Amino acid sequence: KGLSDKFGKKGMKIMRALKLKGNDTSILNGYLDLIEEITKKINDLEKRIKSFVKEDKITLLFKTIPGIGDIVAFLIRYEIDDIERFSSAKKLYSYAGIVPSTYSSGGKTYHGRITKQGNKWLR
Repeated sequence: KGLSDKFGKKGMKIMRALKLKGNDTSILNGYLDLIEEITKKINDLEKRIKSFVKEDKITLLFKTIPGIGDIVAFLIRYEIDDIERFSSAKKLYSYAGIVPSTYSSGGKTYHGRITKQGNKWLR
């Protein structure tokens, strides 16, 4: 039976028990230590973000959008920053890069996919 989460608790335990040639075991354990340290830091940061989200009214509003959780709401909140800096909704859409591309030919205007311009984190 395969192991679905090689870097979960069970997978890490199996990898730590491996006996490899030469220095390979200590090198592997060094990498596993690094993975555990980074995972712990990510979890700590996510807890801090979730704690902040509970207290911030604007971020809570973003969470009312279907599919938007704590992390994405936090990201949107700080990428937009002060919404008053945008004179119109159109300026905000443009900043976020969620406006359709337009081009004209033969007196007709065509609308395409969203532009690749704007804030890549909001797009």
